[in-house]
Amino acid sequence: MAAKEEATTKSEKKKEKVIATPDTTDESIPHPYFELYRHTMLRGANSGSLLTILFAPPILYFRGRRQPREIMYHTAKASVYGMLIGAGLSALATWAVVRKATYEEVFDRSYRLRYNKGQVHMDLVTYGVVGSGAVAGALTTSTMRATGALFGSAVGFGLAVFVHMATKGKD
Repeated sequence: MAAKEEATTKSEKKKEKVIATPDTTDESIPHPYFELYRHTMLRGANSGSLLTILFAPPILYFRGRRQPREIMYHTAKASVYGMLIGAGLSALATWAVVRKATYEEVFDRSYRLRYNKGQVHMDLVTYGVVGSGAVAGALTTSTMRATGALFGSAVGFGLAVFVHMATKGKD
């Protein structure tokens, strides 16, 4: 009996996180496939950049790069690759799932992603931190401001995960 009550409370909590229920005739999501790909590629870029930020500095240090400035530069450079690889692999994985799904299933998933409070918060945090990283990267480089902006935004993708975890509210 206790397990059934626990399962009921978990499903009630999940329902509370979603603002509304899906209706496939709803026109609030005109392109559900685009919405789903955008979400998964954004999360893939977050993941790829985060993994690079976590693992590149110790690897660089043990490979003989001891100067902090050099470690930061190479981590930012590797973060760009991590971001691109993560986004690409996420798009590929989404394609593998979506090609077998019906329109209603894709619409339902897109709807739930769009109206989930946690996902909305993560999206807003990601856009803010990536934009801030791009501006900071462009302003801190004396030459090649575009490269600095690219490096800053790539690092921002990884840092957005930490910012989201630090600022999300308890549900």
